[in-house]
Amino acid sequence: MTNTSSATSSAAAAVSPPAVTVGPFFHPSHCTHVQGTTHCTCDPGYTISGRDGTSCKDIDECEFFHMGQAGRLCLHACVNSPGGYRCTCPAGYNLTRDGRNCKDIDECATRLNNCTRDQMYLNNYGGRCERNPCSVDNKVCSQAPNSISHHYLSVVSNLSAPRTMFRVSPLRLMGNTLRFSLLGRGQARRHFTVQRSDRQTGQLVLGSPVQGPATLEAEVEMTELEKGVQLGRYITKITMFISQYEF
Repeated sequence: MTNTSSATSSAAAAVSPPAVTVGPFFHPSHCTHVQGTTHCTCDPGYTISGRDGTSCKDIDECEFFHMGQAGRLCLHACVNSPGGYRCTCPAGYNLTRDGRNCKDIDECATRLNNCTRDQMYLNNYGGRCERNPCSVDNKVCSQAPNSISHHYLSVVSNLSAPRTMFRVSPLRLMGNTLRFSLLGRGQARRHFTVQRSDRQTGQLVLGSPVQGPATLEAEVEMTELEKGVQLGRYITKITMFISQYEF
């Protein structure tokens, strides 16, 4: 009895059809039989599985198109899903209408920042402090800057360089000569240079790409002279916030 039962079980297993793999990443295929030939197809986003030939396996578009000739599917991150994919963006960004790119959220405009009443959320291009006129006999005052302006820039990581980041020029030219220079040492001189673009304009130039996240600061001095005599000094302080992302 035992041997007969085993033989019957083996015969039944031999004629059973292969099992079809199912699950969120596997679907049954659609097969047609024509003149002894079987042709199976899959829904979009799936391909015939090499495991059994009768089921469809999800295509991982994120991996398949990661470095394709057409470029990456998503600007930031790609998440595979059964039969498709979706793109995601880091905090502070929203997906664009095409569903693939990311756009920065202006928290100041949307009032989504978490600043307290004692804090200021920076999203402007600067402010200016100007010196009151000096008395004739006050040499310390006369050597101090006539004005100090503060400017804030937000840029992406690894911005192509060299690139002009800021331009400085007088509101009205009083002397016959303008001199532009970069103040400070170390970080500022490692990343920036100051060049003259025309007779009345100096420009702060980023010399090489910078990997974010990072914050760079530079001070540009504009000195106004008349026949070699200093008429005034104007300091422009630029703070550049570099994102950790390249978009």
